[in-house]
Amino acid sequence: QRPQIGRDDPVLPGWIYFQPRMIARRAEKGRQHGAAHHAADDARLALVADTKLTPHRALATVGADGAPSIRTVLAKGIDDDGAVAFYTNTESLKGRELAANPAAAACFYWRQLGRQIRLEGETRLIDEAEADAYFASRPRGSQIGAWASAQSEVLASREALEQQVIQVEARFADGEVTRPPHWSGYWLKPR
Repeated sequence: QRPQIGRDDPVLPGWIYFQPRMIARRAEKGRQHGAAHHAADDARLALVADTKLTPHRALATVGADGAPSIRTVLAKGIDDDGAVAFYTNTESLKGRELAANPAAAACFYWRQLGRQIRLEGETRLIDEAEADAYFASRPRGSQIGAWASAQSEVLASREALEQQVIQVEARFADGEVTRPPHWSGYWLKPR
């Protein structure tokens, strides 16, 4: 049994937390639930720690036709307000959809714990310096891939992609791989 927490405890607003026989939601501004607090702590720990408990993350955006579009993304951070960071090609389908409509939803699932957390809110681009810093921390192969791959586009062939990789590797052979202008991150801030 988890204890209830008081008003002054740091709770991530807007997170919805589900567990068998337990559903808690921040129902109104200023109201906080113990379950949401524990869910946010679990999310923060799972996002920071590289463990088998790291949750699967599904991100849903809205297309121009109003239809939902969902895919899995790698969540790379969580701030004190409960916003979750993820990085992508901004020219991808998700990037184009977020440019047209910043509304999004995410679902984090821990099969091993029997828990899921859902959040809905607005996205905003991560600032350039933060995107540069994260890009610089990625493995070189991932950096090359960000330049070589037209995310969300159909490949002409595997050979065409491999040729793009060779060209990008040659371009950056003598130095660090800089962040492409079409690659950045987003914060998804819960409502």
